[in-house]
Amino acid sequence: MLGQSPEVARKRKPYRPSSGCVLLYVGVDKTWEDATTHQFFLPPSLEGSLQEVFNQRRIPAKSSFYVFNPVALDETAAPQGQSVLYFLIPVPDAEGVDWDQESEALAERILEEAEQRGFRDFVQRSSGKRYVHPLTQSETGSMGAVALV
Repeated sequence: MLGQSPEVARKRKPYRPSSGCVLLYVGVDKTWEDATTHQFFLPPSLEGSLQEVFNQRRIPAKSSFYVFNPVALDETAAPQGQSVLYFLIPVPDAEGVDWDQESEALAERILEEAEQRGFRDFVQRSSGKRYVHPLTQSETGSMGAVALV
């Protein structure tokens, strides 16, 4: 109110994201008739996996991941007889992880697991892969900058 001194500016803590994600974009020379557009793959312990990401700030030994399969909804999303799959994998933020090394290993592990859990012949039929990791995102400020795997 009038006559009162203004509030003292509060000091803010430096911003640090609570988590990040690795995005994989994969072209595949195959379609899956029984695959839905949106699929979630959970590890044996989702709580344990999320604790590793948010509290321990490390890549989980068993990750959860989401797969978007647009060809299941729109067959023109990829050339005839082919698919494009988008994977989103929760991971810690960019600090403290060698993303150039860890992203590739994580991508391979997730792609093999996707094959075992629903996308048969996926790894063998993959025709191209790209990924974005938290360091790429923090350096470019964009999810669109991708590096070849």
